[in-house]
Amino acid sequence: LAIVFGSVTDLDPRSLLTGITIACHDIEDSTFVIEPLIREGGFYELHMMEERTYSIVFSATGHVPKRVLIELNGPTREQWERGFGINADISLFKTLSGVDADFGGEPFGICRFDPNTVQFEWDRAYSQAMRERHAAALKAYEAKPGKRK
Repeated sequence: LAIVFGSVTDLDPRSLLTGITIACHDIEDSTFVIEPLIREGGFYELHMMEERTYSIVFSATGHVPKRVLIELNGPTREQWERGFGINADISLFKTLSGVDADFGGEPFGICRFDPNTVQFEWDRAYSQAMRERHAAALKAYEAKPGKRK
């Protein structure tokens, strides 16, 4: 069992979002769906019982959706019996006219099993590259003529 859990917040202002939608499915079989448990105030849990690669899309009205991948391959049977917790706190920012901020649906983060730490860990280099792409897109938006700063 792996439990993915966390909160979904508005990037500006940093506050918990309500009315969030979370869609989770196997990337190779879109009919294999995990239903999220969404609690008040933007907190959620996803209970994953099978070794698959899952796409999770977080969205809220007026905000850019954010997608992450969770690759649940690698642990031994004994490690699976103990279970895993994967924290995924997500910040969404408001939709901006003329900015492709979801980059065609590319995942913002990828989480994989690390046999050295015996944990699921986020690919930090990948996430940093995506943060830099988002920052560049926002900077280009801010530089548009007629845009108030």
